[in-house]
Amino acid sequence: MAVVATFGSDEACPDHSAVLANATHAGFFTGDVEVTGTFTNPSDLKLKKNIKDLESVVPLLMKLRPKSYEYNKRRYKSLPNGKRVGLIAQDLQKVLPELVHESVNPLRRNLIRSSANLRSEMAKNQMEKEKHLSIDYISIIPYLISAIQEQQIEIEQLKSTIQQLKN
Repeated sequence: MAVVATFGSDEACPDHSAVLANATHAGFFTGDVEVTGTFTNPSDLKLKKNIKDLESVVPLLMKLRPKSYEYNKRRYKSLPNGKRVGLIAQDLQKVLPELVHESVNPLRRNLIRSSANLRSEMAKNQMEKEKHLSIDYISIIPYLISAIQEQQIEIEQLKSTIQQLKN
């Protein structure tokens, strides 16, 4: 059984002190989060299998279309204000589907499931409406590193060709 602590302020979900059981999130925050420590992910070789080098990632990354945008605050009040930059999950899903995840806001899930006024079919329909796609931006970093390495090899080859043409 997973336990989730949620923090923040959300006009649509005012009770953020709830602890949720059977949740899919280890934490859910609305608003900015500042950490003085470090976020880490397990990465020890002994924890991994089927290890392969990333290859030919530049063409993949060229398919990505970074955007600037603002969140739809009228419908989703807990999202931040102001201009943002990033990717559209549906676009990324076509190129790197493993970096896109389907989520349901855990507070909304809990409120929907626990509502005594909603019949089960209505609750299920409401849960479908609350689903959204999220992006694992941290996992884009290895693709960026690999792309830089690929481009550096090409730069070195071009330098060599230029030098040969000069001689």
